[in-house]
Amino acid sequence: MMKDILFLFFMVFDPWRVLVPAGLSVILLVSPWLAKGNPKSPYTLVQRVLSQLTGKFALYLFGFTGLLGFCLSWFPFFVNSSLLSDGGLLGWLEVMCYGGGVFCLWKVQQVTALGERPFQGWPWLGCILFLGALSLWILKWDEVVYGGSAGIGGGVSSWDWPRLLSKGIHVLLSALAVGGLVVILLGAISWTKGKKEGNEHLKRRQQEEECRIQVVRFGMAWVLGGVVPQVVVGSWLMVALGEDVRNHFLNGLTLGSFIFFSSLLLALLGLVLINAAFIAPQVKGLVWGGWTSILCAIFLMGFIRYDTLGVAVASWQTEGIWFPLSVWHLLLSVLPLVALLAFLLKALSSALIFHGEKPTE
Repeated sequence: MMKDILFLFFMVFDPWRVLVPAGLSVILLVSPWLAKGNPKSPYTLVQRVLSQLTGKFALYLFGFTGLLGFCLSWFPFFVNSSLLSDGGLLGWLEVMCYGGGVFCLWKVQQVTALGERPFQGWPWLGCILFLGALSLWILKWDEVVYGGSAGIGGGVSSWDWPRLLSKGIHVLLSALAVGGLVVILLGAISWTKGKKEGNEHLKRRQQEEECRIQVVRFGMAWVLGGVVPQVVVGSWLMVALGEDVRNHFLNGLTLGSFIFFSSLLLALLGLVLINAAFIAPQVKGLVWGGWTSILCAIFLMGFIRYDTLGVAVASWQTEGIWFPLSVWHLLLSVLPLVALLAFLLKALSSALIFHGEKPTE
């Protein structure tokens, strides 16, 4: 039972390790263009916060999933499984790109902490490396699942391009949406914390509110840009994955099918609330409702990924690696999600500089 839960946790949370730094590094690059050199612009504040947080988040998530992977290595049946034998070179290249991205953003953080302007090449290089790690992560798992000439083992000419392209675009858009969720959280936390300060002048409070609204809208734009195209890309990916996977999720008789349709409904609800909140970002219920709906939809996609791998690799069932989902597995997976969110929120709030860099009178 323990190995089943650990493997499920690993499969559900491992995507977040590549989604969060890839999405945030892209937003980190775009923010200075929108700020246009204005040091008091909300986009400048977002840039300063993300330059401190992106590398930290990457390390935290790498440590979390690495711990899960280390615990899995205790079970003998994983030693000879395709999880460790296939995609080995791609896995090492992914780790190297990931570590390089963390180093680049660490350099940005160190220079920014000294009050100096960082070399512009560091954020660019960090973003390229994180996106490279994301691409290698996709290729690695495609090799693990499909392998040989059906995957990437037979060379570029034998790659299944429809499957790889649809999967790559799907994951990239998900990374942008996850990055947008973090930016929304930056504005929402700043606003909540700022409301507790009772000695602020009215003009300063109005400036802070305008700053918060722009930050929240900025995050919403990234969420919408990452989720709306999934209507087309997700359908393309479902077709590319094959008939067995489609039938598994569309028959309506399995827990995986229920999770699939629940994630779609949550995504649609989140889009409605985020669109409404974009018009009225001062309404807290719309902001938090949309944020929570999109987060839950992306979280459930991790279970869909796990179920898809089980259908695609029938040998995993006979080898005792993959097991059918149950309600208990779903409920137990919520616990590490809540713990991980609480840890990241603590790290997020302690690193906020909206309160030290607010617009002055």
